[in-house]
Amino acid sequence: MMGPDDWDCPQLAPHPPGRVGPPDMPLDWTAERPFRSRVLGYTCSCRTIVYELLASGGTYVIRRMYQGTPSRVAYAGPWSRPEAERMWDSILTGEASLRAGIS
Repeated sequence: MMGPDDWDCPQLAPHPPGRVGPPDMPLDWTAERPFRSRVLGYTCSCRTIVYELLASGGTYVIRRMYQGTPSRVAYAGPWSRPEAERMWDSILTGEASLRAGIS
């Protein structure tokens, strides 16, 4: 039986390494969903947890989707674009504390 980690990955999106050091950039996650939003960036869906950078009415949030059973979704932000890009980069480089707030 194949599990989610056994899927062939097309290598089309970034794979965040997880935290590589002390949590210099903790992210506060909430279940509060932003209004209509547009996806600006995303990580690979071959992982159990997928992140998306979203734009919503001039503000920016990061959505974290846990693809397990049951699935869970959480949001961090809102930020201005420069702040959101810094947070997004911290996820992609492993500098963000990603585990807090998963429930």
